[in-house]
Amino acid sequence: MNNSFTFRQFEIQHDRCAMKVGTDGVLLGAWADLSGSNHILDVGCGSGLIALMAAQRAPHSHVWGIDVDASSVEQALQNVRNSPFSDRVQLFLQDVRTYSPSVSFSHVLCNPPYYTEQTLPPDDARMRARHTAYLSLESLLESVGRLLEPQGRFSLILPTQTAELFITHAMANGWYIVRTCKVFTVAHKPPKRLLLTLSRISSDTIENETLVLQEKTGGRTAEYASLCADFYLPKKD
Repeated sequence: MNNSFTFRQFEIQHDRCAMKVGTDGVLLGAWADLSGSNHILDVGCGSGLIALMAAQRAPHSHVWGIDVDASSVEQALQNVRNSPFSDRVQLFLQDVRTYSPSVSFSHVLCNPPYYTEQTLPPDDARMRARHTAYLSLESLLESVGRLLEPQGRFSLILPTQTAELFITHAMANGWYIVRTCKVFTVAHKPPKRLLLTLSRISSDTIENETLVLQEKTGGRTAEYASLCADFYLPKKD
């Protein structure tokens, strides 16, 4: 496995992180609507990928990232220092459930833990990064509600089945769905992921989208390539 991943404007080292750079994080960082967001929080920042993507996409914003894994935060800080956005990104070793910053956030981003299997991996850091045994989605939602501005938004990515239960819980607790995107690995198969944006203010309409990642040949679709064009390097011929 490669220990680093090079994007157009920054490089991510992730050999000491509980979770490596993956498609889910890139999709969330590229898809979330950050327009008008002055203060952005990445919960479970890991390598710093989503925080750096947010800083690149929202050049007038200040971005915070928090994680409970010390090794991940240490490496993420290195990635931020080596990026063009080091003056606007701050990372902290913090638990979202007890985090008490001096600001409220206009947008919170999270690629959360969602596995619920009874058999947990032996690596505790990986467990925290991947499993709801450490941070339930209900607890995450409650914490985000405390950290957001009244008109703030919360964007995350979840497996489709997990998302259905999460949406039911969120709506029962005063949240509204404002934007969704069903993510298909290939066309004509069930969606694997759901990108989701919530708010505590109701919206007249819900923006529903779909995204297919792979062509029949295995290459990226034009829509996927376009979404991530500012981040992925061009493929070599």
